[in-house]
Amino acid sequence: MKRALLFMLLFVSVDGIPQNNINAIDRLFKHAVNIENENPLLAQSEALEVILLSRQQHYKKGLMLGNLFISESYVRSKDWEKALFYATEAEKNTAATDSYYMSKALRLKGLGLGQLGFYQTATTQLDKAVYYANKIKNENDKNRSLGFIYADFAINHEEKDQQEDSVKFFYEKSHTFFMKMGATNPHKNRCLAFSNVNLGSFYLKKRQFQKAETHLQFAAEHAKKLKLDFIKIQALSDLGSLHYYQEDYLAAKEYYLQALSEAKNKQRTFYINDLYYNLFRVYAELEVPDSSKYYRIQYIALNDSLANFHKRAVKTSLRLFLDEEQDHMQLSFKKLSFIIVICVLVILLSCIYIKINYKKFSKTLLKKWEIEKLLKEKRELIKQLKSRSKNKEADTKKIVQLAIEGSPLFFVKFKEMYPEFCDKITEKSPAIVYNELKFCALLKLRFSTKEIATYTKSTLKAVESKKYRLRKKLNIPSEVDLYEWIAKM
Repeated sequence: MKRALLFMLLFVSVDGIPQNNINAIDRLFKHAVNIENENPLLAQSEALEVILLSRQQHYKKGLMLGNLFISESYVRSKDWEKALFYATEAEKNTAATDSYYMSKALRLKGLGLGQLGFYQTATTQLDKAVYYANKIKNENDKNRSLGFIYADFAINHEEKDQQEDSVKFFYEKSHTFFMKMGATNPHKNRCLAFSNVNLGSFYLKKRQFQKAETHLQFAAEHAKKLKLDFIKIQALSDLGSLHYYQEDYLAAKEYYLQALSEAKNKQRTFYINDLYYNLFRVYAELEVPDSSKYYRIQYIALNDSLANFHKRAVKTSLRLFLDEEQDHMQLSFKKLSFIIVICVLVILLSCIYIKINYKKFSKTLLKKWEIEKLLKEKRELIKQLKSRSKNKEADTKKIVQLAIEGSPLFFVKFKEMYPEFCDKITEKSPAIVYNELKFCALLKLRFSTKEIATYTKSTLKAVESKKYRLRKKLNIPSEVDLYEWIAKM
């Protein structure tokens, strides 16, 4: 009812005062912010409405805030393509004098670019973000902004597999800036929950379990109190991994299931994928084959879909970045041309003015056509992705069942589903034989040593020997996980 009244304020009169419309947009945005923790999808929908209405009213602040809000929302969902797109739109609508929001837009761009593999460009954007953050007058806002920027430096360094010392340095620097915030600042505990989950994840990777558990427990408790679902999911998932590495598989299972429940409730797809894999592993250790098989199938199906999604995201983001660079070059060229024309051909000013406006009009029409074409292509891609996902999941289940039954059709169907797999393996080792390729297929489907032994009527020792011989033939180093190596083929 309240939202209905809010929209009535915007459209009740054609001759209404524009300021009333702007106030209504501000109230809608404030409502989206207030409900984000409880209902992130509804909040995102309302932020999109803020962008639409702000565009109609030529309200740049509304466009800036709406795009920043949605970009942050997609960062929390790990949808880097969309996060980068909306951060770029936010930057376009942010005044260079607005240091706080310009810093935020550049930070989100830097994080998105880094996660999509454009590390050098990402570093440039984050350096710019630091420059603007240092110009923020309010000390709490400055420390908060710098805390997030240095956390993003750490995340991008971690993604690029740079030295652990530099990753630790940036995470600790981020935490230090958050600690500088005033004790009564309403954002401080949220920021500390974020920095603690980052530090906990870092120490977990280094197998420093005591430090990791301290940070992760802090993050989980504060995330629960503050209703920060993405931090809660990450903290619970990492606590599950911590117990898994300590071989406390029952505790690990409970943490993973809690994290999965939260991720499904908030529709955090990228977290769900990782949790499917973790549950597949932990149930295998607990010797619950049905549950292990279920989560393995879920992981394979979802992982393939996300892999395709990531490839498209990188291509789209690269095109977006190149278009942006081209726009900057065109703008600089126009300015230079305009100065030359004024200096040399003053009497032709009116003709040039008409020509420039005609070009702008043509570009506007062309851009509109390109946007409509892009939207149409994206809708088709979404339909295809949904269809492929359903078909792939069904096909995967059939192939797994054929393997379990020892059917001769298993390898035939497997090659139909993964047509390039055998060629890639053979390319690595031309001497590999049919039975070894079939064994590779079982590894690709994430069958454990025990399962392979059971379904092929072999001993565990025989299966381990096959793995050893396969490593030698394919020249796979001992420190590389065989399953992960096969999965990349």
